[in-house]
Amino acid sequence: MLQLTNPLWLWAIAGIIVPVLIHLWHIKTGRTLKIGSIALLGESARQSSRSFRVTDWPLLLLRCLLLLLLAFLLTEPYWQKLLKPAPAKGWILVEKTPVKEVYQHFKPKIDSLLKRGYELHLLDTSFKAVKLAEILKDTVLQQKQVGYWPLLKSLEQKIPQKTKVYLFTSKQLQHFKSKKPLLNLNLLWQTFTPADSVSTWIQNAYFTATDSIRAIVGNSKPGGTSFSTVNLQSANRNARFNVTIEGGRAFISIKNNTQQAVVVDTSTLKISIYQHNFAADANYLSAALQAVKKFSDRKMKIVYTACYTLVRSLYRNTWKQLSNFILP
Repeated sequence: MLQLTNPLWLWAIAGIIVPVLIHLWHIKTGRTLKIGSIALLGESARQSSRSFRVTDWPLLLLRCLLLLLLAFLLTEPYWQKLLKPAPAKGWILVEKTPVKEVYQHFKPKIDSLLKRGYELHLLDTSFKAVKLAEILKDTVLQQKQVGYWPLLKSLEQKIPQKTKVYLFTSKQLQHFKSKKPLLNLNLLWQTFTPADSVSTWIQNAYFTATDSIRAIVGNSKPGGTSFSTVNLQSANRNARFNVTIEGGRAFISIKNNTQQAVVVDTSTLKISIYQHNFAADANYLSAALQAVKKFSDRKMKIVYTACYTLVRSLYRNTWKQLSNFILP
């Protein structure tokens, strides 16, 4: 396809009107006649003969062609071939939200695939084709969270069959909540553990025997999950936790954390020990419960009873509550 670098020079074609006007405004020169005597001729004024007819067509056409050629050369024409884009060898799928971290972990592999002709696409409902430089510069990292399994099932309907797909994602559990479907994809999936995959939450909270608040705090990292206890004195403020009173109940939450506030348990755990014909066992159990009480600093009241029916009805509920105050 012919392209022009400076198409404005096409206006120079209008210059062909100049030679046309010159040829139309043609002044004829007089002819010399040889006569024998001028005695009988009187004086007469010189007259010029003008005509609006083109008398030299080859010269006019030559001049017009030269002007057209000059205007055409000034536009700097060039021939551009239309090349059909080669089909992509495959797809590269990445999430938009942690794309910088994904690229940091798999940079050699992604760069190699791009050089081999693979297309980069976003792992979302649109599967939009993008340029790597554009998404790395994008500062808007918000992306609607959709599970991996529904997205991959939707991908089956949008990608040509047998197309090779390289998928790079994190391996956070929150993305695998839905049921795994049957997939017919030529998929190679590589995952990594995000550096900031740390979660902190309040597992439980209660008032101790000394009227302070004890919170059991969970902390999850890529290396594992751990629990710790924190004691908060009601008279002192804590820089890490918020304690509020609403509707006569105490609530505790971690500052700058999205977890909903946890209700602080103010009740006293009552435990009945059935000791009929099992006095020795009852004493061992009482000692164990006293150790739990001392360790957890939980408000507990331990009593002995000979009523088997009452103990049986409270058995499951008592141990379920008790397990909440022992660190996992």
